Amino acid sequence: MSDKLFYEYLQDIDLGNGVAEHDDLLWKCMVKTQHFSDLLYDRIDLVLGNKGAGKSSLFRMFGELLEERLVKDWKTVVVSGVETQGEPIFKAYAEYFQKFSETQFETFWRVYLLSLVYNKIFHNERAAAIFAPYVAELNNFKKLYEDLGLIDVGRVTSLTKLLKLICAFSIAATEGVKAAYDIGKNQLIFGLDIRDKIEKGYEEVTIPDLSRIDTVLCIDALSNLAEKSGYKVWILLDHLDVVFKRRSQEETRALRALLKVLHAFTFDYVRLKIFLRDDILDAISSDSVEPLAAVSHITARSGPNLKWTADSLCVMIMKRLAANFWLRTEYNLDEDRLDDVDYARQSFQKIFVFKYVTQQAFDWIISLITDGRGVVTPRDLIDLLKKALHIQSLWLQKHPDKKEFMTILSIQEAYKELSKNRKETVLQTEFSHVMHWIRKLERNKDRYTKDEFPLIFGVDSDKAISTLQAIGVIQFDHKKSRYRVAKLYGAGLQVYAFREKKNS
Repeated sequence: MSDKLFYEYLQDIDLGNGVAEHDDLLWKCMVKTQHFSDLLYDRIDLVLGNKGAGKSSLFRMFGELLEERLVKDWKTVVVSGVETQGEPIFKAYAEYFQKFSETQFETFWRVYLLSLVYNKIFHNERAAAIFAPYVAELNNFKKLYEDLGLIDVGRVTSLTKLLKLICAFSIAATEGVKAAYDIGKNQLIFGLDIRDKIEKGYEEVTIPDLSRIDTVLCIDALSNLAEKSGYKVWILLDHLDVVFKRRSQEETRALRALLKVLHAFTFDYVRLKIFLRDDILDAISSDSVEPLAAVSHITARSGPNLKWTADSLCVMIMKRLAANFWLRTEYNLDEDRLDDVDYARQSFQKIFVFKYVTQQAFDWIISLITDGRGVVTPRDLIDLLKKALHIQSLWLQKHPDKKEFMTILSIQEAYKELSKNRKETVLQTEFSHVMHWIRKLERNKDRYTKDEFPLIFGVDSDKAISTLQAIGVIQFDHKKSRYRVAKLYGAGLQVYAFREKKNS
């Protein structure tokens, strides 16, 4: 028998990370959602969902963790268009992107995506071996690629370096600027007058005028190569909410162009798969001056918004809890049964033995982290319980005779921290343009009639209500015919419970 104290066991529990890029339990504790199946069976190309809903988890699974299995079992070659960890490389070129028109962005995306695929096919050993036998189709694709004047950067083992090189070249090609290749630094240098500035250690790079070049034939040749080989080629793009300056015209032009380019990669064997926040799609497609054309065609192969049910969240978090040997043994958990919702819920209650009034522990916890649209994200659930475990372990250190795995007070304290963090990292950063309305709710009551809002928001009352509902800050309680601040943000906004006086 171990001589460890109870709180030390709690400290050893690893629930993973709510941010997919840093989540070591992502694959081991995966929940096979409908979106996972839809991607695996190539039924969708556009994955939409709220921030923290799991888009990046799916991207990392298919772009990194499942890469070898997709090649072997599903005859699919995956090309990642962004890094799965770290800052997106696009940020380094913000000054260039700011000048791009929507048409130039379309050109950029076509060049960038084609260059990534070319590099994969010719410089990745596994991919090269797959396509090598199909000489005629391979040579045709290569010829058309070279005819476009696109770059071959050779074998680059670092994904970050590869993406930077291809991104830099694509920008130069789109702008039509001159550039040179620094051999020593393996880096593309912009804005050089090639005739005057080339020195030892530099190599001239010919930049094509892409405004006069059509990439259609090259993409067609890629499709023919893929179909002949029997292997699909998927290009995956994620992190599009942090690539460009949020809510800027630059972001709108770039992402509208990307969605248009989606049409160019809709062959049976060549697919572009985009992971995008639903609110961003709404923003860039509803431009009153120039609405995005053919939205219905763009979203024809998109799944429903990625939204987790309470049952699937319970399965997800129980798998993470049961990954800990002590907890699994202490509470007699059967990992093989955790995909069963009823068993997962029973197991959660076995560990979190309390009730809050009439609610079971899990249902109460979910109610705390639900926004005004009824959305709960895996990230918030993981973060809340990680905070609660830390708080509980600190309490147990002061009460060594206690062996309570979790208490209501620890959950409540963790909820306050999470809600405050959501206010600072989501509301203040993602929705800074409506913070003047949100601040009017701070330190105020938690519920209102519609007639009260004009006193708070003034003449913009109707617009404020619809906007705050759309982003999940407030919700309408149909039973009581009242608007109320969503629980997820209530503590962070320091609202207080309002109780109406009953008529005597």
